[in-house]
Amino acid sequence: MTVPERSRELPLVHRLAMAYLLAPVAVWLLGWFQWWVGVPATALLVVGSWKALSGSWRLRRPSRTTVVLAVAAAAWIMTTPVGGVFTDAPDWATHRAVLLDLTRGGWPTHPVDYLHDAPPLLRYYLGWHMVPALAARWLGPWALNWAVPLWTWCGTALVVLLFARGLPTLRAALTAVAVLVFFSGMDIVELALNEGVPDTVRMVRNRLDPALAQHRRLGFVLSPSSPIFLEYNSHTLTLQITPQHFLPAGLATLLILHLRERRRFLKAVGVLLAACLLWSPLLSTGLLVLALATLARNRNARHVASWRNVFVAVPLAALIALYLTSGQIDFERGWLWEPYDDRVRLAADILLLYATEFVVLAVLLWRLDPQVVREPPFVAAVAMLLIAPWYYYGSAAFSEWSIRFAVPALMVLAYYAARAVVRRRSGPRALSARRVLLAVLATGAVTVVWDTGLLVHNPHLQPYETLGTSLVVDAEPYVISQKATYAVPRRLAALLRDHHADEAYEGTLLIRSAYHVHLRDNRLVYVIKNPCRRGDGQSRTRFYADVYPADPRALPLGRAELGHERLVFRMHRWLHCREGDGYVVSVRLPEYEVARIKTGQTTPSGRKLWESEAHLTPNPPTLDADER
Repeated sequence: MTVPERSRELPLVHRLAMAYLLAPVAVWLLGWFQWWVGVPATALLVVGSWKALSGSWRLRRPSRTTVVLAVAAAAWIMTTPVGGVFTDAPDWATHRAVLLDLTRGGWPTHPVDYLHDAPPLLRYYLGWHMVPALAARWLGPWALNWAVPLWTWCGTALVVLLFARGLPTLRAALTAVAVLVFFSGMDIVELALNEGVPDTVRMVRNRLDPALAQHRRLGFVLSPSSPIFLEYNSHTLTLQITPQHFLPAGLATLLILHLRERRRFLKAVGVLLAACLLWSPLLSTGLLVLALATLARNRNARHVASWRNVFVAVPLAALIALYLTSGQIDFERGWLWEPYDDRVRLAADILLLYATEFVVLAVLLWRLDPQVVREPPFVAAVAMLLIAPWYYYGSAAFSEWSIRFAVPALMVLAYYAARAVVRRRSGPRALSARRVLLAVLATGAVTVVWDTGLLVHNPHLQPYETLGTSLVVDAEPYVISQKATYAVPRRLAALLRDHHADEAYEGTLLIRSAYHVHLRDNRLVYVIKNPCRRGDGQSRTRFYADVYPADPRALPLGRAELGHERLVFRMHRWLHCREGDGYVVSVRLPEYEVARIKTGQTTPSGRKLWESEAHLTPNPPTLDADER
């Protein structure tokens, strides 16, 4: 008897998760590309995912469990800068700058750059940014104040609902979500080995005290003699600092876990993975490995070779890859053993990483359920975590690829750990293993509390519409080179919309800073004074400096032909500074000022909205040897 097609439809929460991942890609295609590229590509995207998404979309009255889990997701994002309570988190200055550039600039976005005649193309994985930016383009930058939290909450709520799906009671669902929120490696064990137990206890006790807390991540105090950072981030930390990585990792991984036997999903899984490239390209490598390993022994794996995964997913992935790699810088890369001079230290570090991050946990899960080693996702996750640290990409000290690649595998382990905690097995051996598992999870939770403590010291949120930030002004050169390119290949430029016809910048002042230009060590130092406010209400001035290795009399004001180096809170080499509470509270500038510049802004077509003012000091003095 043939099963009716309607009964084969995927559950609504899974279809919502797929639509959540695909929607930003459609917005990007329609908003950034010529109509003859964007419209057909979006149509293919819809056709390629239509079968998986088709079905009844009528929302029924949510159950009590659904409501409670949605509230739990809202509480979770309140521990992140998305919630508007905590704002002092790494990467968020860049997130805000990218969102504002997308809102105030044309599509495709070319952030205003006061250093070059031609502004760069914003080249970044924009999956998380596109939908809030679209709302803000329609309503104004103020809409980001609610669009960013709402969009992030929708994704986080879907992750929570998928993670707890299938559990019998509300108590079991909340227990599973607690495992997800506090899931982390036992980094505190490594800290105790390096610092000693008494000092570790004191550091953890003082972590949430603003007067005593250290402004650094737990992982960065581990293994002080190691040349490379070896640690996997917790889910909460990933959500706090990089929601664009956490959301696709959580949704795509859980979709693979739940739907790996469903034909409708398998016929469109390639389209989903291609869409994840726009969310996080490095993360997508981990999703691809997990998907291939999970489907390798699947009796329905033949359905992956569908026309959707060939004629839709491949061109879409190629287009996104062309965009993301246009003008890409040559990142530092290599093998784990290369930075190590001491092979004994390498062996100790890697074994400690394995033991504290996942091996002990995996062994406990196997003891509680020997059948877990027959689960392809579980085996694939352990294998991925074993190989992830051996190749670094981004820098030798901090491997972007290793950390992103491992996120789907960590989600898989958290999923099985939550099931092991919820499932009660009889027998003294099972009871002992469960207690040890709870102890391991509780030890890892200390890292989550530690990292969250980074955010409790600055509960001041500045509305988006009051920010005058832009990517090429408020990010360091290394970050700019990751997210913007001045060298757009012709094959990509021919596909993008004619941004010069877009006057979206009109009436918006992105740069409001006055630059005081000083001469120091035969270099120009452009100093920006931006007032800011601390969480305790006290006013501070944040100082930035752009340093140009050039003769001030030969360098045109407002341009840098030899490149520049941005120093944020690192001006001691060039200026006399005094720091306090994480801020530069005073700067003693050289007595002589070469020039003073007030920057301006132009539209994408080149029309100036307001003129810059430059006052050049004639015959600037030179430095004596003693002063240098």
